[in-house]
Amino acid sequence: MVTATLTDHAGNTSAFSVPMRIARQILYQRQPVDSPTGLLPPVEAAVADGAGVAISNALTDLSVMLLASPSGDTLGGTLAQHTAAGVATFADLQLSQPAVGYQLRVSAPRLTQADSALFTISVGAASAGVGGSLVHVPAGMAGEMTIVSVTVRDAFGNVRTAGGDSVAASISGANAGLPVTLVDNHDGTYNLTYTPTVTGTDQMAITVGGQAIAGSPFSSLVSPAAADPAHCSAVVPAGTAGAPTVCTVTVRDANDNVRTAGGDSVAATIAGANAGSPVTVTDNADGTYSLSYTPTVSGTDQVAITVDGQAIAGSPFSSLVGPAAVDAEHSTLTAAPLAAAAGEQAI
Repeated sequence: MVTATLTDHAGNTSAFSVPMRIARQILYQRQPVDSPTGLLPPVEAAVADGAGVAISNALTDLSVMLLASPSGDTLGGTLAQHTAAGVATFADLQLSQPAVGYQLRVSAPRLTQADSALFTISVGAASAGVGGSLVHVPAGMAGEMTIVSVTVRDAFGNVRTAGGDSVAASISGANAGLPVTLVDNHDGTYNLTYTPTVTGTDQMAITVGGQAIAGSPFSSLVSPAAADPAHCSAVVPAGTAGAPTVCTVTVRDANDNVRTAGGDSVAATIAGANAGSPVTVTDNADGTYSLSYTPTVSGTDQVAITVDGQAIAGSPFSSLVGPAAVDAEHSTLTAAPLAAAAGEQAI
């Protein structure tokens, strides 16, 4: 209590007492509350007297810190604020790791500190930006399902623990426009599936919440599937006796994509005029194979071609073998006897 004297204009004095309020403690006017990662709602702390009544004209600096951090996270933002009308407002505090049981402490010299109630930080909203959601796009194979995995995370890299996010994808490139099926695994991950049929490079554009994920669109190289004899083809030319006949086989998958590498099991046998002739197979390492044999007899050959032990479409193929050019060494002359005239001797 402070005693003061008041003097009026006539010189009369009177004494009166003014209660003196001494700052003793800090009280929360707005406690931290459960929030997602990122900025916390503003926290407000006031300077108060011993009775817990805020002192509106108190001027001092208050500091805030993490008293409990179950995730090991550190408190971001402006950690010291000057009071205005006796209240300090911490408006930009930030936590980036989800956990239960965070607690703040606000303090100032010579004042009793204030510890907040416990509060929870949950995973933030889905983020498409750098450091947010992740995507794994594998290479594909024509005719086989391609499964793309998406892990939805918040802006701080925390995986969303439940489903329900807006994830979408579209395909351009070799298999442009193919439908994409979305499967929500309800654990923050999603599977995007589609079945390419054409070899080449696909581009998959993926969005979360309508925003392109960092790195989108993603490339997927689609390779041909296994050889399908029913979709393989061959060019079998006419032959000439004594000269190599070279046939070309093109190996394709079930979607008519040419196999882009070698290693397929291609074989051929000869029947007909040159039955049993040996056939040499050359792998061109680009999905094509050269079959070569040398007929020696003119006539029609039947070339039976298999891939992986199965006859290809159109097999066996006919090859008409013609004679080679005239060879004097192997030519013969047959002459008929001349008829003798009357009175002459036949030769």
